[in-house]
Amino acid sequence: EANLITENSFLVEIMLESGHMDSFNRLASIIVHDLRGAVAKLSLSLHNASKYYYDPQFREDLLATISHSVKRIQSLTEKISESPTSLELKPYSINQILTEVVDELRLRESRGIKLKEKYGDISLLMLDAPFIKRVFRNMVINALEAMPQGGTIEISSYLKSPGRIVYVEIRDTGVGMTQNFIDNHLFKPFVTTKEKGLGLALYSAQEIVRLHGGEIEVESRPGHGTMFRIKLPFSSRDLGKAMTRKPLGQY
Repeated sequence: EANLITENSFLVEIMLESGHMDSFNRLASIIVHDLRGAVAKLSLSLHNASKYYYDPQFREDLLATISHSVKRIQSLTEKISESPTSLELKPYSINQILTEVVDELRLRESRGIKLKEKYGDISLLMLDAPFIKRVFRNMVINALEAMPQGGTIEISSYLKSPGRIVYVEIRDTGVGMTQNFIDNHLFKPFVTTKEKGLGLALYSAQEIVRLHGGEIEVESRPGHGTMFRIKLPFSSRDLGKAMTRKPLGQY
């Protein structure tokens, strides 16, 4: 908290309080954040190419980075060109998204990280899978950054009735946060504790979950780790319908 960095916080505060940050601006900020991340990866790879290009392992990693970044940019630009005020909803397995995040971040091979996974028997949900994956990825990356000396990450999913709510919980044994930080800073846009961050990762995660009709709960104490609980509505009657898009304002 001592190193809290606020970028354009006064302007953002006015926008939020006045209610003029509409659906377009919310989704646009999410997309811009991810585009910058993809471009940053490409820039770093190009910077290192002059030094390590003749290293076979570097060339292999370089091609993988370029391929992944180009696919990410293509996916994001497609969303912009289609409609920046809508989600692409398709039936998808929440557990598959979680395991994809685990695989992409190589959590099972991470030194010093103990991974515990427990996935419930959950049917397909109507989701914008790339956006939901970004939510889980941001949560897991936060957990890793909270444990620089290593620790335990627990990832679980389950369906709770009545109410038909799908729960995804991501726990870590990291440094934890104060309740004041959670209440006043954690999900605010353009507020970050990272010198090179934009303060949009958790803000975008919260917006994406809200647009799906869900919510994020946080439990944390300094020195005792953090738990993010993502709650998403489940409705089997939505499966198979022709509904693939909704204006953001309807969520």
